[in-house]
Amino acid sequence: MNILQISTYDNLGGAAHVAFRLHQSYKAMGLGSRMIVRQQITRDNQVFSSCGDGMIKWIEKSVTRLERSFGWQGVLYPSTFLLPFRRHYKWADVLHVHNLHGEYFNLFALPLLSLDKPVIWTLHDMWAITGHCSHSFDCERWKTGCGNCPYLSALPAVTRDSTHLMYKIKKKVLTRSNISLVAPSQWLKAKLDASLITTSCACYLIPNGVDINVFIPHSKSLLRQLYSIPLGRPVIALTVPAAKDSKTKGLEKLMEVMEQISRSEARPVFLVFGETNSLEKYHNRFQIIEYGWVQDERLMAQIMGAADLYLMTSSAENAPLSIIESMACGTPVAAFDIGGIAEIVRPPKAGFLASPGDHKGLAQIVFDLISSFGLRETMGFQAREIAVNDYSLELQAGRYRALYEQEKEKYCIKR
Repeated sequence: MNILQISTYDNLGGAAHVAFRLHQSYKAMGLGSRMIVRQQITRDNQVFSSCGDGMIKWIEKSVTRLERSFGWQGVLYPSTFLLPFRRHYKWADVLHVHNLHGEYFNLFALPLLSLDKPVIWTLHDMWAITGHCSHSFDCERWKTGCGNCPYLSALPAVTRDSTHLMYKIKKKVLTRSNISLVAPSQWLKAKLDASLITTSCACYLIPNGVDINVFIPHSKSLLRQLYSIPLGRPVIALTVPAAKDSKTKGLEKLMEVMEQISRSEARPVFLVFGETNSLEKYHNRFQIIEYGWVQDERLMAQIMGAADLYLMTSSAENAPLSIIESMACGTPVAAFDIGGIAEIVRPPKAGFLASPGDHKGLAQIVFDLISSFGLRETMGFQAREIAVNDYSLELQAGRYRALYEQEKEKYCIKR
């Protein structure tokens, strides 16, 4: 079987990591696997650009400016209609698409593409069922048609309210398409089941997975010696979001939690992935070791494994890979109870969750975890067990392979 995945990136951000890890897994399983992306990050020779160079690339940039001016998303890009003429598309038995809101894909091409091949769309957020946003927060207009949007600045942001129009476009596109939708969490699948946009689509649940042979527990003391992390002090791992994601990914809440911690006698060491220099104001209060955006999974796993806990302060999430990765490393989690996090962490098995936005409650969870070695050890063991049993990359890839085969068989019968 030959699988073609389409994504904004091949290995930057959670959705792209999911796609690229599946790509690598398929090749290891002996399947044919290629990717078409808006922007290539890796040097994988089976990853290709969505629009190439020259005139099409110039047109796509102009289209982006035009769409932004009207508050549209994914309705004008011409290169998507050229996909059927590309050798990678002709080679593929199944088309698997991921994030389509990266300013590169035309939604109106989906009915045409799904007539020609089985199409699977993995939804990493709510964008497919809203008028523009990837997360609706407390707004429920997505249930009735959007319009008069209260969160135009929510990512992907728009400056003009065309959300009712975009909602109608998405409904029409999916109604006319033969597409199977996949949600990585029960939380998102429940949203799909409640949406008016997806009534004609088959919806499946396939949780995200990580390589449990890479993200694996090691001796924390040995890892701390290896990476010059102080011994005898609490160690907290976390990810600082890029500036554009700071509201959704909780930078402000992180600072509020750190303020609470700074008022106590605890002096933890923070191991920070992601954006650097965002926590400068705390450098005189805590030891902060910044690693930037780590692409080496083994390095990431060892740093996560060196921590006593993984702290997440996002205000909107679906099924975050970083939480599964930390759990696979035997590191318990402290986070807000949002999205699909609870179904992964299963508190109190692999961590504790605070009420959404309750930074004091989250800080107390941090205190509880760093003050009890026995609690962390028990949770770490249970976290690893959950990751191995339910969130392995091998299990995820196998489930997708079964879905591909099912959809391919259905497609052949229809033809």
